[in-house]
Amino acid sequence: MNELTKLELIDMEDALYAAGDLHASDDDSESVTAALKERFRIKDLGTANWAFRKIKALQDKKADTDFLAQQELTRITAWKEKQNMDIERNIAFFESLIIDYFMEERAQDDRFKLSTPYGKVSSRKSDKWEYNEATLVESLKDAGLLKYIKVVESPEKAEIKRDRAIFTVTEDGQLITAEGLIIEGILVTKGETITVKAG
Repeated sequence: MNELTKLELIDMEDALYAAGDLHASDDDSESVTAALKERFRIKDLGTANWAFRKIKALQDKKADTDFLAQQELTRITAWKEKQNMDIERNIAFFESLIIDYFMEERAQDDRFKLSTPYGKVSSRKSDKWEYNEATLVESLKDAGLLKYIKVVESPEKAEIKRDRAIFTVTEDGQLITAEGLIIEGILVTKGETITVKAG
């Protein structure tokens, strides 16, 4: 964090503490927020600029916090993965010993079951189905088995929004075509997005 950002944060904290108790309980946090908003009301370009500087300083502080946290998370994740890799290798080793024993016993008695207070081995028949989807779709079409082919239909929303030669939005938010047909399933609500960008 640069010195200018530190000064902005110190200035902000001093001003906020001077304005009132920032450590209010949840019960009266709304009244504290209302009092602070009244104290720090934006009245002109100078006070708006002051508020933007505070936002920028807070964003920088958050970026520093995120950066430090990410560094620590990366180190901790690397440590965890190394620990777990060794553990998983040992688990796989012991599982292979148990499976070898189970298979040997199963070869002598096809109804053999292996169960202890700490674990058990179970087996069941399972078929593995592998698909080449393009070939399968063509084969199903050739066989006339269209009910086994999924057809997904969805509107091209971006195209509908963009094509002003075809679609018009009425005052009550309905979408109509150039020929005057009402398109059901869309309601356009007029609004405004206000974005504050500091920096």
